[in-house]
Amino acid sequence: VLDIAKRVAPDGIRFLLVGEGAEKAKLKERALAEGIENVTFWDQQPRDRVAQIYAASDLCLVLLRDLPLFNTVIPSKIFEFMGAGRPILTTVNGESRGIVERAGAGAFSPPGNAEALVEAVESMRREPDRLAVMGQKGREFVEQHYSRRALAARYLDILGRVARPEGRTEVTQ
Repeated sequence: VLDIAKRVAPDGIRFLLVGEGAEKAKLKERALAEGIENVTFWDQQPRDRVAQIYAASDLCLVLLRDLPLFNTVIPSKIFEFMGAGRPILTTVNGESRGIVERAGAGAFSPPGNAEALVEAVESMRREPDRLAVMGQKGREFVEQHYSRRALAARYLDILGRVARPEGRTEVTQ
């Protein structure tokens, strides 16, 4: 994020990093040492405050390192951001990318490529109407596919199929 913050046009773009993490102290030191003024660090916030932060955000970032493990995980923040109706820019490939793209809720940028991320942030910044549509699509997608009601219906369907004799398989050693 600091690499992106240094490169984007400074007028009007601010990055807010909320929460704790192993690298937080180092990141704060680096931002100070390099004079990166468009990044603010906040401590962990209560849940009700987090909702306000999401609502005030124009774009939410979901950035992870390029590791094979991350191709199969879905950070919970993706669902939180989509549920809040916020557009997403992500570097998380695999399942996460698929959800964001299927929903039309944001964009993907290759992990580890700061220049591509800067370009994506700048591009998305110029299209506030597109961001609003992405946010709305994300919210609708989460409500349709990942609400408690939708998940419960899928779970009941699976249980129903397993409970039927023809749905069972024999387990052998």
